[in-house]
Amino acid sequence: MEDIKRKILGLMAKTTENGCSEDEAMNASAKVQEMLNKYQLSLSDIKIKESKCTTGLYDTRLNAHAAVYHCVTAIAKFTDTKCWIANQGGEHGHIAYAYFGLEHDVMIAEYVTKICDWAIIYGGEDFKSSSIYGDAPKGHRHKVLSDFRYAMACRIAKRLRDMKAAQEAVNASDGRSLVVVKGAVVTEEFAKLNMNLKGGRKGTVNITSAAAYEAGTVAGDKVSINPGLKGQNHDYKAVSSA
Repeated sequence: MEDIKRKILGLMAKTTENGCSEDEAMNASAKVQEMLNKYQLSLSDIKIKESKCTTGLYDTRLNAHAAVYHCVTAIAKFTDTKCWIANQGGEHGHIAYAYFGLEHDVMIAEYVTKICDWAIIYGGEDFKSSSIYGDAPKGHRHKVLSDFRYAMACRIAKRLRDMKAAQEAVNASDGRSLVVVKGAVVTEEFAKLNMNLKGGRKGTVNITSAAAYEAGTVAGDKVSINPGLKGQNHDYKAVSSA
């Protein structure tokens, strides 16, 4: 089990931002998915109960929420983890998203968050070359871009929830109850942290550009969500191979 995790971490490090070619990164991405499947299949009730829970952080390096904020709860659901918002560096420090769960799941939650964050960032940069953004009054372009990124994040989150539901249906059909066992372990260990988390308030997002929102939804459909590499090309296939 530890050997598999070490190999997964090594493959995840093979990204374009770390100097690998796109082909190398894509091959590593495919291998990551293969290793993850192997890891999941090697799990058993006993191994889950013996596994350690841990907390991981994804630091946005921003003092305000990025669009990926709208993906966080879906990522936690997708990875069987619990999540909350954490401030790094005091009251006016960076916003970070914390995940708690089995070590492997936390590792994947952090990585999927990175994938989603960078996909939304690069998607927004591509969107700036569109006529929707270019034709908007200069004073409103920041809001048009925000509409695009919000829609992209919401679409990714919806896809994550749908993927999790499909996964749970398969598990139920073949009699695997590992998710139930895992949930019980994580809930029990999380209770030991004695954290008093409050539910976040759902704010109202005012959409000013329906065209930007629609474009963001389309872009969200192009993002392949399986753990892989940071993508930079226009169709976002470099994020991962689905």
